[in-house]
Amino acid sequence: MARQQVLILYRGSLLAQGIENLLRTERGMDIASLQMRKEESPGGFAVAVTPDVIIVDTCDLGSRARQAIVDLLEQNPKAKVVCLNPEDGKVEVYHKDQRIATKQEELVAAIRSA
Repeated sequence: MARQQVLILYRGSLLAQGIENLLRTERGMDIASLQMRKEESPGGFAVAVTPDVIIVDTCDLGSRARQAIVDLLEQNPKAKVVCLNPEDGKVEVYHKDQRIATKQEELVAAIRSA
């Protein structure tokens, strides 16, 4: 099984940083993270690394969250975009389908299906 390239984009999210630490314990995943400055768009980073999975905290995306997700998918059409939402405790996965994950194993299963 090929190693999955996972990119975590965050601004100041402790949740995203915690997910990064959690995923580093999983086999078969190469984890990279990039901290964005407030004025930076998440789409610009993903082009340089061609990840299989991009993880973002929706709170870090602000009011343009949906547009940022669309931008990430357009720039990385083969990647899944996993959105962490600490406000409702859900994880949304965007690709050809949408999934809801509320447990670590559900998040890992969504990433592995990329």
